[in-house]
Amino acid sequence: MKKIVLLLFVSIITFSSISAQENGSAFFGINVGGFFANKNTSILYTGADAFSNYGVEDLFSNTINKPIFDNYFQYPYAIVELPQKWKYRPALDIGGHCGIHLGQGNTIYVDANFSSLDFENFFTVSIEDPNNQSPDPTYEQIPLFGEEKRMNINIGVQFSFYNENKMNAYFTLFGNLNSTRLEKNYFVVNGRQYFINHVFPGKPNILPGGVGSGGGTGLGIKYKFNDNFTFDLAYSLYYTKTKMKEDFAPRGIHNGITFRIIWG
Repeated sequence: MKKIVLLLFVSIITFSSISAQENGSAFFGINVGGFFANKNTSILYTGADAFSNYGVEDLFSNTINKPIFDNYFQYPYAIVELPQKWKYRPALDIGGHCGIHLGQGNTIYVDANFSSLDFENFFTVSIEDPNNQSPDPTYEQIPLFGEEKRMNINIGVQFSFYNENKMNAYFTLFGNLNSTRLEKNYFVVNGRQYFINHVFPGKPNILPGGVGSGGGTGLGIKYKFNDNFTFDLAYSLYYTKTKMKEDFAPRGIHNGITFRIIWG
């Protein structure tokens, strides 16, 4: 999927460059910004058995890990709480931007943006320490992490509603194609990482992820710095389907803020 999209994007940039040389109507640039994914798919990283082949409780009880945890906690212990709230951290979003000027500040454009989403949380283990003076158990919070790659391809139109004195304010409508892949999910005990298993039965090299689609809208403002370069600050609101598994592809709203440097 990424190779196809990359080939498409390179083709569009090539076309834009040729067009720009011929009539000055094309442009391309770079995107840097923030992507704020909704929490819908982040529940996969909580370690719950319902969302993984071997979750936190399975890893604590299997014959390989149990002696290690027995030695670490020393006293009777139990997992008493998995994460009750979950979300992704804001992510850095980088990519490319190209398109065609339609005149009067309006454009047709394509964005290809890439981000690495991180999940950070913890689950709680209770320990029956006889040396504890309190009647309550001792509690230890075990850090829990997830890593995910996401790509968004947006194809849309920018409609200018103010275009004077080097300033161009616009709103945009776009279609979206997205690709998602779970990279890692693990917790850490005593400095050692324990990986939560999400692979599909019989397909050990395939991790959760897939291709989704949707659309969105947004607002932006451009400042023409000189004849070659334009600065662009934009906000985007996405409504997309994000596919992680065949039976788990929730829809929801995401947000993005982008700064662009545009040539052409």
